[in-house]
Amino acid sequence: MAVLGRYEPISANEVCDRTVMDKVAVSRAVQAMLRRGLVERTVDTSDRRRSALRLSKRGWAIHNEIVPMALEYERRLLQAMTPEERASLDTLLQRLLASA
Repeated sequence: MAVLGRYEPISANEVCDRTVMDKVAVSRAVQAMLRRGLVERTVDTSDRRRSALRLSKRGWAIHNEIVPMALEYERRLLQAMTPEERASLDTLLQRLLASA
């Protein structure tokens, strides 16, 4: 949901790439969000095999509620580290992401 909010319109494959999540997990999550009316899907008119996902009005309402909570939680976790430690953590996470 956070990835859709940040990068929409986006395909399910692009969600997989940005999150390093398994395609099956992303597909299930997208289907669940479609059923709940949180996401809208449009088919690319130039390539009918490709579709774009966007948050619906209801999806945006939930997104706008949970993202600030997640960012606050992240802020509190990182507060336990020095700026140097946060920089090291960021470097290590980037290295892990690159190898994933």
